[in-house]
Amino acid sequence: MEPPEEKPIIYTMENKPIVTCAGDQNLFTSLYHSLAQQLPREPMEWRRSYGRPPKMIHLEANFVQFKEDLLPKEDNKALLTFPFLHIYWTDCCDTEIYKATVKEDIIRWQNLLKTYSTVDWLIVVVVESDAKKKNKTNILPRTSIVDKIRNDFCNKQSDR
Repeated sequence: MEPPEEKPIIYTMENKPIVTCAGDQNLFTSLYHSLAQQLPREPMEWRRSYGRPPKMIHLEANFVQFKEDLLPKEDNKALLTFPFLHIYWTDCCDTEIYKATVKEDIIRWQNLLKTYSTVDWLIVVVVESDAKKKNKTNILPRTSIVDKIRNDFCNKQSDR
């Protein structure tokens, strides 16, 4: 007797790609609803292999809190079973707080991602517009937290 033929798995948007969120969970929670609504409305370019032309798609994602258990093991690289993007969220606007806590937290997060050979990450810094306006009144403004994060973490990756 022959084994039953395996049917292909058809994925619907019920099986959304996983995106982890690290950093300030309260900040992410406050932005989640609008992010979840707006993301599928923005078309994204899907660059396909073998000379096939790019295709514009609309994508939904399943946002979950970052945990080491979610990172892919060597034998498990399926797109829908492990996170394909990791986002660190912060709204820190104070240099001293950044140096004392946020920077070390980002370093720990990135080191954990590197341990699992994960290179798809993004750091999101949410800046209030009032803080931006207030900073422009300085004659010689110090570098912003965004500049510090860029210098500390993104200077070697031109795509960040």
